[in-house]
Order: sequence, then structure tokens, then C-alpha cells
Amino acid sequence: MHSIKDLEDRFGLSYWKAHKRLSLIRENFDGEVKGGSNSKYWLTDNGLTILDRILELEDQNHSLNAAVEQVKNELERPDNPEEKSEPNPTKVEPKYVQRLENEVEFLREELRRKDQQIQRLLPGQVERKSPLTRFFAWLSLT
Repeated sequence: MHSIKDLEDRFGLSYWKAHKRLSLIRENFDGEVKGGSNSKYWLTDNGLTILDRILELEDQNHSLNAAVEQVKNELERPDNPEEKSEPNPTKVEPKYVQRLENEVEFLREELRRKDQQIQRLLPGQVERKSPLTRFFAWLSLT
């Protein structure tokens, strides 16, 4: 959460400019500004991103109200093709699918073969002798 003082420091805004933009964000974007009316204003991280975009549009000679409206429109319907939920259908030729299926089957066989090699190389269970048994075995050797 960011206070008006944080916004003044980060963006170089005066108190009144920051307050005006916070009030516009509060009116147009639900839940992005907390507090107010005899308590400190707090701006969420998402609200900070919105404010950053508004200031960017203002630097491009948009009025404050026009910048707020544009940000609202951008958030309602994103124009970025990366964010669209419709996937692009792709056509894959059957020969490539068959080649990949063959490769997968080959790799599975290799995995099974390596697993068998590992199982052969692992030692079996080792019989554990008690210390007393080892002591008597030692006595019999000496």
C-alpha cells in the first residue's frame, strides 16, 4: 500500500495533484484506494500501476479525465493479442506427429533399459550381523 507521501516522492507530484488523481482513481476503479474521510489514503499496488499509466498518458498530452477514461477502456477490453483467451488453431502434419510418437516410444524403451541396468547394478540386501556374532567370528579367526 502506498500513501500520498509515497506518490509525491515517487512521481514528483504535489500533494494536491496526488490527492486529485487518487480521488479520480477511487471514483473510477473500485477497491484501488483505501482510507480517506479523516484517515490516510492508501493506494494498492494495482492502483499504483493505474496511476503510473494515467501519468504516462498525461505526459502524452492527454487531459486527466481523458487519461482516466482511456485506462478504464484498456482495463475493460485489453487490446494485447497475448492476453486473448482464444488460442490460435495450428495444423500439424501427421508425419511430424508420427515422428514425435516414435521418438517418445524410443525414449520410453531407453528408460526401461536403463532402469534394468540400474537394478542389476544395485547390491542385494546385505545380511547384518550382530556385534556378538562378529566378535565370535573374529575369535575363531585368530
